[in-house]
This record gives sequence, structure tokens and C-alpha cells, in this order.
Amino acid sequence: MERTASRKFGSVTGPLPLLLSVRVGTLIPPTILVSYEESLDDTLNKHIIDMLGVPDSWSIPGVKESCLGLGLNDEIVEHLAKGTSPRFAYNTYCHFLLRFGSLVLGVPRSSYHQVLKNFVDNTGRTGNELTVEDLVFIANEFKNIQ
Repeated sequence: MERTASRKFGSVTGPLPLLLSVRVGTLIPPTILVSYEESLDDTLNKHIIDMLGVPDSWSIPGVKESCLGLGLNDEIVEHLAKGTSPRFAYNTYCHFLLRFGSLVLGVPRSSYHQVLKNFVDNTGRTGNELTVEDLVFIANEFKNIQ
């Protein structure tokens, strides 16, 4: 993959980092990944996506069951920001932290939703109004969720 994409997994210098998207297997029941209430109603995901903002071009079938941006960490997101745009890099990092936390670590999505709700209540900014500094703040808040 690295050779084909001309990118390197874990790259913090040189070529842009190779990031992976890992789809959750169908053998894992959805009730394990989210709370019972969340599995009945998908409005929580819609609120999260509305608050963080997702370009229409990201509308990919199955995206809600995928961990997008696997390979990102604090160092790599800075390198990605230098090679693309900081807003894109940190928005991607926020989405990765949310997906990894909820799908892999089993953190309830409602925890991430609360972080975003608090942020929106305090600033009034959502979606495309979010600055790079806002996204860095949100990413740090997401990393503090346990």
C-alpha cells in the first residue's frame, strides 16, 4: 500500500502519512459497540456529524461502522496539517478519535456528543465555523474521555 499510494504509514517527515480505514466486521453485534439506546436511534451520530461538520463528498456507505484515519496521532496529525491543510488534518483527527474510541475502545458515543454539545453551548460554533484552534481543543477533549 505504501508504494502504491506513495505514502508511508507513521510518517512524520517526508511523504504524507498513509492513513487507513478499517471497517468493523459483521460478526460484532452493534449493541456491543454502542449503548442500547444509541443502537435504536441514530440521531446521536447525526448530531455529532452536524457539530463537527463533514463534507458532502465524505458520504460513503458504511462510514458509520468504519474507523477512518487509522494511523493518526499527535505527531502525525501535525505532519498531515503541513502537507494538506490544518483544518482538514484536525477535523480528520477528531473524527478518528471519536470512531476509534467508540468502535475499538467501547466508549459511549454520548461521551463525545457531550464534549461537542458543551463546546457549541460555550462558543456557538459548529461545522464549517470551527477554526483549527477549535478542532485542536476538541481533539484534546476527546483524548481525555475515559
